[in-house]
Amino acid sequence: MDYLCERAQTLIAHEPALIHHHGRLTLRPTGLRDRFQQLLDSVLASAGRGWGHAGGALAVPRLGKRPLVCVVSPLAPEVARALLPGGGRALVYFHLPEQEGRVDEALVAMLFDLTPAEARVARGVAEGRDLASLAGDQGVSVQTVRGQLKAVFRKTGTSRQNELAARILKSPALRPAEPAPITLDRVR
Repeated sequence: MDYLCERAQTLIAHEPALIHHHGRLTLRPTGLRDRFQQLLDSVLASAGRGWGHAGGALAVPRLGKRPLVCVVSPLAPEVARALLPGGGRALVYFHLPEQEGRVDEALVAMLFDLTPAEARVARGVAEGRDLASLAGDQGVSVQTVRGQLKAVFRKTGTSRQNELAARILKSPALRPAEPAPITLDRVR
């Protein structure tokens, strides 16, 4: 028995490499189908026996787009019972690389004890913006933004913009651009 959220149903319906037929999810390219099945079998075989398999991921090639990332993770029984009425032993989910995330400015401020202006600068750096455009958006001088950036470096324990961006993008402040659905529909 499997469950799919509305977004997964839409993805499967519009993605030629994915097949959902008679309650089974598989991948169209034969070599990829075999690797997916091996990964799924390994995860399912570890279910209930110490959960010895951490799961894994596959890149699913797509025509004219960046690969779709398929992740298979073991699902502990207590979690499965809470999420899925019939239980389950594995969770398969997909990451669309073209679906952008966003940095939650308020959470950045809270996590690193930043002022609102410093949080705007930190978010801008994490999103790849240059200091001149940040200054223009805020109606302040580039020197002011540089001063705020120095404070952000000090508070985050970083010393370069790429370090700062990595720190923020690896933090809980990175959120999906649109909220993920939380309802599951039984697929027959």
